[in-house]
This record gives sequence, C-alpha cells and structure tokens, in this order.
Amino acid sequence: MTPSGSAGGRAEGASRRRQAVALFVGALAAALVVSPPAALGDEAGQGEDERDRQEGESRTGRVGGPDDCVRGTADSSYEEKLRAWRTPRDLRPHRWVRGFREVTFRNIHTNRSAKLRLFGDDGELTAEAKAEIRRIWSDSVAGDGREIKDRLIKILYFVAVKFNAEEIVIISGFRDDRNESVTSPHWQGRAADIIVPGTSSRRVWEYVQTYGKVGVGRYPVSGFVHVDVRNASFFWEDVSGPGQPSCYYQVDRDLARRYDEEYDPHHDDPRRLRAYHDWQEQRAKQRRRAD
Repeated sequence: MTPSGSAGGRAEGASRRRQAVALFVGALAAALVVSPPAALGDEAGQGEDERDRQEGESRTGRVGGPDDCVRGTADSSYEEKLRAWRTPRDLRPHRWVRGFREVTFRNIHTNRSAKLRLFGDDGELTAEAKAEIRRIWSDSVAGDGREIKDRLIKILYFVAVKFNAEEIVIISGFRDDRNESVTSPHWQGRAADIIVPGTSSRRVWEYVQTYGKVGVGRYPVSGFVHVDVRNASFFWEDVSGPGQPSCYYQVDRDLARRYDEEYDPHHDDPRRLRAYHDWQEQRAKQRRRAD
C-alpha cells in the first residue's frame, strides 16, 4: 500500500468513527426523551405516591404485624386525662350558618380553643379562620405555628359533621420542637392527632380512610387518631403507650390503594354538605308538624 493510500484509509476510518459517534449520541438523546433514566427522574425515579407510602413504611418502630408488638400501657394519670378528653363538654350547640356548620377546635397543650365558621360562600377557608387555626394548632404557647393545609381542616370538618361533634380535641397539631424532623407531617402543617369526644377512635379512623390520599393511624392505648394529608394513603395501628417507643404495623394496604383510585377532589368540597343539612332541616320540620 502506498503512503497516499494509507492516509486515505485513515481519513475514511476517522470519518466512519465520527458517523458512529453521531449515531450513538442521537440514539442516546432520543432514548432520554422517551424514557429518562431513574437518576433523572423524581428522586431516583420514585414519584410522590411511592415516597408517601415509604414515609409510612420507614418510620422507626414498624413491624410486620400485631404479634410482633408488646402492647403498651398508660398510667392512671394519663387514663384520667383521656377520659376527660373523650367526654363531650357542655358546649352551646353549633349552628349551621349560610350552609356551613360551626366547629370548635381545642388544643390540650395550650388549652386554646375557638368556635369557628370556617368557610366562605366559595367553600374555601376564610383568612380569619386560617389565622385562628394557626394560633390553635401550635403545641407551644410560644410557638407561632405555620400555615395548616386546607385539606386537613376540611377533612376534620367532615368528621365533626359526620359524628355531630361539638369539638375536635387536638392532642398534637403543629410541633415546633427542635427535635422534630422537618419531614414530619406535624412540622409541615399537614397532620393532627385528634380525639372526637363521644366517638370511638376506631369509627373516626375508619371514616377518615374513605377520603383517600390520607395517612391515618389508630393509637388504641393512647386513645387518639393520627390524620394527615398526602398523595398516597397509608393506614396503620400503633399499640405503644403514651411516651413509649412506637410499635406499629400497616393495615388494609389494598383498601388504601382502592380509596386512592376512587379519590375525587369534589368530595373535599364542604358545600356538598349543604344538601345534607337541608335534608336534616326538612326532616326536623316534618317531625315538628307531626307533633
């Protein structure tokens, strides 16, 4: 082979290599557009729904089932307080005003409470109600709290109407303790541990599950129900006692997925209860006429 032929071969080979590289880069770019790798996705390819499920599954204290836990205990002092929280207080009846029922929230840590008219005619929380909720929700008198998620308040409103509750007792709302994780739903203003006086924790626990896209935990020894709003439901029971290490297990995984699939944002609109109230009023009028 002559020197000139050798140089021509090298040039032709370099050209083919450049074409191959160009084809490879083009194919890679197309693949990234059609199907991005996990590293380019949302937190290594995990969507918010999966992260929410893992939020429940990764908390300290999770076990496989009830047989893996030793049921906790509550001392007599706590039991006495629990009886008081569960007993309906003698409050003035809550009225329906412009299609919405009044609701009272009370925080046991600060003893702050207020009877609130939560919604405007558009079914959204008013600025006044939000400010009052923020004041009540903080577990510390000195804490200024933070904005509480609207959907959480709406669900608790539905709970109050469902069980005709005179008040919702907040066992824990916004936690501003220095040891509280910034990933905690309590710190983020999207959770509350509650007691509904006169209603069992199991009934409240089962009812809130039906709303979908919620975290709902029942604490039978401590006597409250944890409620938070999230993108993928997670239901659990925790049999630890007050102040004791958590020991919880997931329940009704398939039911949680079903409620999420059936989730309808219109179900969160408090205006839908106006028809329920009108029906109640009509029945009351009929009973009065009959008497």
